Amino acid sequence: MGHFLQKTNIIRDIREDYEDNRRFWPREVWSKYVNNFEDLFKPENQEAALNCSSELVLDALNHADECLFYLAGLKEQSVFNFCAIPQAMAVATLVLVFRNPAIFKSNIKITKGEACRVMLDSTQNLRVLSDVYRRFVREIHKKNTPKDPNFLKISITCGKIEQFIDSIFPAQDPKALVQAAEAAQSSPAKAEKDAEAEEARQDLMYMMVAVMGTLFTLSCLMIGVAWLFGARFDVAIDQLKNGQWRHPDPSSAESLVNQYDHGEL
Repeated sequence: MGHFLQKTNIIRDIREDYEDNRRFWPREVWSKYVNNFEDLFKPENQEAALNCSSELVLDALNHADECLFYLAGLKEQSVFNFCAIPQAMAVATLVLVFRNPAIFKSNIKITKGEACRVMLDSTQNLRVLSDVYRRFVREIHKKNTPKDPNFLKISITCGKIEQFIDSIFPAQDPKALVQAAEAAQSSPAKAEKDAEAEEARQDLMYMMVAVMGTLFTLSCLMIGVAWLFGARFDVAIDQLKNGQWRHPDPSSAESLVNQYDHGEL
C-alpha cells in the first residue's frame, strides 16, 4: 500500500518537484519518450509526456488489487478506516492525473467535495470501498485511448482489478444469473409452444368457417330442390306467423290442403 501511495504522489507532484529541482520520475521510463527530463514540460512534447505519465499510472495500478487484498484482512474498523481512506484517495487521484496535461503545468488535486465523498464511502466497509475502486478504475479505462502505447496493458490491468473485486464481491446475484440462464434456455421452447397454440387456434377457426359454409350451402341446395318439386313455402310461412310450430295432425293437414287448393291441378 505504501508503494501505491508514493507512486501516486510522485505522478501528481511532477511540476512541483521539477520546480524544486527534484526528479522522482525514473529515467528508464521518461527516456522512452523524451531525450531530456525538461522536455516533458514543453508544449510540443505534450503527447509524449502524457504517454509517459500513463505508463507510470499503469505501474501504480499494479498495486491496487494487492491493497484490496490487504484491506480485506483488517477486522478492526478504526484500523480499516486509517488504511482505507488514503488508498481510496490515491485511486481517485490516479483518475485525475491520468492523461491530464495539467500535471505538467501546476500541482493539481481532487476537489474537496470529491475528497469528502471518497472519505465517507471508503470508511463504511470493504464492499463499499471495492465499489469505489471499481468506479474509479472504470473511469481510467474510459479515459484510455488507443493512441497511447500503453493502451492494451492499461486495459488489461483495469480488467484484472475488476476481476479481483468480483472474486470478492460479485457484481451480480448468482441466483439472478441462474434464473436468467434458465429463462434464456426455456424461451425458445416457450416461443415454439406459443406458436403451436396459435396455429391450432387458427386451424380451429378455419374448420368452423368451413363447416358453417358447408351447412349453409347444403341448406340452400335442399331448399332449392324442395321448391323445384313444388314445396309450398308460403304455407309454412303462414303457419309460423300463426304460431303453429308443431307438426299438424292429419285432419288439420287435410283442411290446409282444401284451403290452398285452387283447382288448377
